[in-house]
Amino acid sequence: MDEELIDQARRGDKAAYRKLFDKYSGRILGYLYKYMGDYHKAEDVMIETFLDVYRRLPRYKESGKFLSWVYAIAINFAKKEFRKKSGKDVSLDASIGEDGGQTIGDTIPDDKLRPDRAAITKESEQIINNLIASLDEKYRSVLVLCDIQDTPYEEAAGILGLSKTALGVRLNRARKMLYDALKKAGYNF
Repeated sequence: MDEELIDQARRGDKAAYRKLFDKYSGRILGYLYKYMGDYHKAEDVMIETFLDVYRRLPRYKESGKFLSWVYAIAINFAKKEFRKKSGKDVSLDASIGEDGGQTIGDTIPDDKLRPDRAAITKESEQIINNLIASLDEKYRSVLVLCDIQDTPYEEAAGILGLSKTALGVRLNRARKMLYDALKKAGYNF
């Protein structure tokens, strides 16, 4: 189905392009948010990504998955943005909505958590996200794609331009780095 939408969008069909945007923008935004740690910046980069996709669509070569191509564009924009803000802490408390009073974490209901456990969980999540953000980009990107977004290894390898073996090695290193950083922060497993 993507091939048909891509062909139509290439011919200037804005409704077909909108369907592609609707289909993939949520995944790209989710990746960018986890990668960047700032929801509003992630939204900006997602929009920039899809504007670039629209501009480049006539030159798109169907040698791989369309989504992998979109991810590659998003990753490049995110890297540029991340370099601009390097050194800045990642916040999971980024506000969403018009009033800015609600965070993304607030939108996930869990009746099982007591308030005291929720506070500990939120603090732990903040620490983990800060540790992920402190990883070198090549480790951060593979960790977010594979472990947070559950992207299949073959697809993640294509997105990042790696072989499956190289992706596996990099993912194992990223996990070990995160594990070591968590132990250093006082988390025992």
